[in-house]
Amino acid sequence: EWLAASLGYLLLFVDGDDLFCAHACGALSKLASIDASRVSAGVWCGVPLLEKLAAAACKETRAVGVLEALTSHAPARAAMLSLAAALAGDVEEEDVPDVDAPPPPPSETVPDDPIEEVVLAAEVINQEPEHDEAEGRAPTPSWADYFHELRGTLGIGGPTKATLEDMVLLANFDQSAAELPVSGELTATFSDGSSLKLAAVPASWNERFADAVATQTISSDQSAPIGSEDWQVQDGSAVIVDRSHIRKSPKAPDWATAVRLSEEAGASVVVVINDLFDDGLARPAFRMGVFGASPPPIGGFMVCGADGELLKKQCQEKTLTKFEVSTIRNTNRSENASPLRAAPLWPLRGVPKDASQAWALAEVVYRSKPSPTLNDDLKALTQRMTAAEKRVWLARRLQRCHRPLHDDDERALAFVECDRHAPQLEQLRTQKKDVTGLFAEDVTGDFEVRFKGESAVGSAVAREWMDLLARRAFIRGGGSLLRTCDGGRSFIPNAASMYGNPHWEGDFEALGRLFGLAVWQQVTLDLPLHSYVCAWLLNDGEPPSEGDLESLDPQLAASMAWIENNDVEGLELDFTDGLDHTEHDAGDDDGEEDVSPMEGAPRTFALADVLGASDEARAVAPGSRVELVEGGEDKAVTSDTRNEFVKTMRDYRLRGSLREPIQAMARGLRTVMPSEVLRDARRMLSPLDFCRLLSGLRGVDVADWRRHTRYAGGLQPDAKEVKLFWNVVEGWSKTHPKRLHGLLQFATGSRRVPVGGFAHLVGLNGGRHPFTLHAGRHLPPGALPTAHACVCTIDVPAFVDFEAASQKLVQCVDLGTRRFDEHETHESSDDEEPRTESDEDSSVEELDLS
Repeated sequence: EWLAASLGYLLLFVDGDDLFCAHACGALSKLASIDASRVSAGVWCGVPLLEKLAAAACKETRAVGVLEALTSHAPARAAMLSLAAALAGDVEEEDVPDVDAPPPPPSETVPDDPIEEVVLAAEVINQEPEHDEAEGRAPTPSWADYFHELRGTLGIGGPTKATLEDMVLLANFDQSAAELPVSGELTATFSDGSSLKLAAVPASWNERFADAVATQTISSDQSAPIGSEDWQVQDGSAVIVDRSHIRKSPKAPDWATAVRLSEEAGASVVVVINDLFDDGLARPAFRMGVFGASPPPIGGFMVCGADGELLKKQCQEKTLTKFEVSTIRNTNRSENASPLRAAPLWPLRGVPKDASQAWALAEVVYRSKPSPTLNDDLKALTQRMTAAEKRVWLARRLQRCHRPLHDDDERALAFVECDRHAPQLEQLRTQKKDVTGLFAEDVTGDFEVRFKGESAVGSAVAREWMDLLARRAFIRGGGSLLRTCDGGRSFIPNAASMYGNPHWEGDFEALGRLFGLAVWQQVTLDLPLHSYVCAWLLNDGEPPSEGDLESLDPQLAASMAWIENNDVEGLELDFTDGLDHTEHDAGDDDGEEDVSPMEGAPRTFALADVLGASDEARAVAPGSRVELVEGGEDKAVTSDTRNEFVKTMRDYRLRGSLREPIQAMARGLRTVMPSEVLRDARRMLSPLDFCRLLSGLRGVDVADWRRHTRYAGGLQPDAKEVKLFWNVVEGWSKTHPKRLHGLLQFATGSRRVPVGGFAHLVGLNGGRHPFTLHAGRHLPPGALPTAHACVCTIDVPAFVDFEAASQKLVQCVDLGTRRFDEHETHESSDDEEPRTESDEDSSVEELDLS
């Protein structure tokens, strides 16, 4: 039990470490498989941890294993449905007031709304440390002492020191949740008859108190530190204090202590104004709770900074007649038909809305205890998901398919050594022959990629390899596999490949496997398929019921419409279609073709002239055609046959020319997305959704990029190097938009932004990771920026001026796609020309991610 509590504590408080999360969930899942009832009743299953497990369950099957172990207990199922309802946003306005704050004034520098989370407080309250007289220091806590403090953190506390009977756990959630506060409301009434109502978040210990505390006076003096001799509080008043003032008060190391000191001074209730920035991406500023100590004897509430300033202003300008703070508790919702709406309200308000997490939790409950009404809730959740949430859903569905619960088998290893300077398509064909790499029996295990002559490995290396294949094996690899009808915005299979490339079937299967691997690894490929092709793939390789030639090839559709309505005599048309052997420019910086096309004279192919794997390659020269029907070269298009020609041409373009290549792609895709997964995906995803999941967004929104950037290593948003970095990037968005994709690849290994924007950037092992600018204080003077692409991070050196910043970032874009290397970044003078040879190693991905 102590081990489980320790793991639960670390899992709750260690943020941003996907690898640790996976292993911690695996250990808890193993403990649950040994004795599920003991684990489910253990104190580590406190309410706050369930939020962390819900997020992990969307991408880590071992977290699902932990949740599965808990579902044998009805209270734990009730807690999961309660959190699912909160994540789904199913709470009605009349049940709980809106806790979102109005926008702060321009001078405010505060977060928009408070968020509740039960957490560690800095010191044990009301306890004097016992000293070991022999050693002259406090004794080391025993296992029991430490365990007691763990459970005080992981459970929502009670009226005395945390005990199992007093805490709200998953094991007693259905009974104890009714006593929990879910939100709060503050009302100030003034002598002129006006009143001010504000949303407030109650402290976790407030279940001990009456639902409302009223007073006629407030104490808001912050001229002296809290708890000092000069700090004055009127008896029975409500204390209003800024959170920043608590930090400045030596006797109040945390706001729970500030509430206790206020009660000792005579206060009846305390309202804390959250006037501080968040202290990190995953660390909201509003953290409260007690750690193994008695909770304060009076209620505590928190309001956001903007609301707090409004409250103080009106209290100064008007005469207060009544000040009331009330707790809104759980209500009986059991009569609702929907299991989500019948569950108790989730006690920790401020849960961000996330339909995919809600679905993951509800689906775990459904698997343990199926019901038609819960199935209806699941269907309703899928209809409300955004494209980004559907991506999470698909990852969760694939995990369930390929990672059975409690599967202890060693994962398969697929290994690729790629020569980035050799033809990529030929390397794939060798992998097919050797049953390795992309053609390994199982690509959902550990997939390791190395580039020949380079020592780096990791997620970003695999992402860059997949992008390299997309551009230099399939878009432009010498096999005439894909063509575009819209200038490269989307691609479809090229029928010419079947007549000139004897390996076309294996090549298209490789393309399907690549897309399957990209879905599994949550990588966006720089190869946008047309939505009509995605409709085929979602339909397991069969054509969709409807096809639109106009969206597939607008120019051909216009020609067919003209033929239907005009005289075609004299045009010398026959029942053939042109074959296009040309390949689109993939946009690589080197601009070199991997394989030169074969030369030859144009000819007309019969439908039966499709090459087999044992045939020799042949040229499909410009001007070559293929018959639409047998003897089509000799069948003229006349006024009598033009409608037949149009119908035959449309059928060939929409079905005949695509069927065999797409079926080969589907065969490859099924290695990762079996037919049962595709069947579920058809209910969830539209063809356009699937396109976006595979290839992300076409453009790069710099404002979105900047909005979702994290700063680390002491770097601040207003630092000189940060300002110069964004000045350069914003300039590129107007003058060199392609460089944005290059910079993105330098930082992450991928050229395209995932669906949902930069908030959903993929980092280590497919986990979500924000783009990060880190202070490059360790870099030598004149160094180029260094990328840790697995974690989407760029170490920014000190730039002298805009020109130096621009020059160095251009070098990153130009050289960042040529190799990974773990050596030190080469130095270059700010005023000299870029040195391609010496700076080639500036794209860096470090193996040590600690």
